[in-house]
Amino acid sequence: RMQDDSLVPDVVSYNAIVNSHAKAEDPSGAGKWLDRMEQAAVSPNIITFNTVIGAYARIGDPDSLASVLDRMSQAGFEPNFVTWTSMISACANSCPQRPAAAERIIKQMLQQGERPTRSTLKALAHAVGWRRRNELVKDLGLKNVSEGDGG
Repeated sequence: RMQDDSLVPDVVSYNAIVNSHAKAEDPSGAGKWLDRMEQAAVSPNIITFNTVIGAYARIGDPDSLASVLDRMSQAGFEPNFVTWTSMISACANSCPQRPAAAERIIKQMLQQGERPTRSTLKALAHAVGWRRRNELVKDLGLKNVSEGDGG
C-alpha cells in the first residue's frame, strides 16, 4: 500500500512489518518480508536479522535460525549478545532440546569476545538445566555477570 501512494518504504518500515510477524510467532512470514526487503534493494540491518532470528528461536527452530544467521553474516553483520542469546534460546525451545549445542554456542560467544548477559545465562539454564548452567558459569569464569548486565 505504501508503494501505491508513492511512498518508498525504508528499513524502518520493513522492520515494523518483520517485527509484527515475529511477534505473531510467524517466523516464516518475517523471513518472507526479509526477502521482500532485499528484493526492493532495502538493506536489512542487525535489528532486522535479530528479529527474524529471535522469531525462529521462540518456536525452537535452530536450523532455520542458522540459515538466517548465514544471511546475516553474508550481509557483513557479526552476532551480538541478542543474536547469541537467541541461538541459545533456540536450543532450549527445540524439541528435543539441544543442550550440547547451547554449550558450544556460549563458548563460541566468549571466544568472539561477547559477554553474556543475565538473559543469555537464563536461556542457557533453560537449555542445559540450572545445575549445568551454574557449573558452566564457574568453569567459564562468568561469576561477574551482574544484575545490570543487560536483559
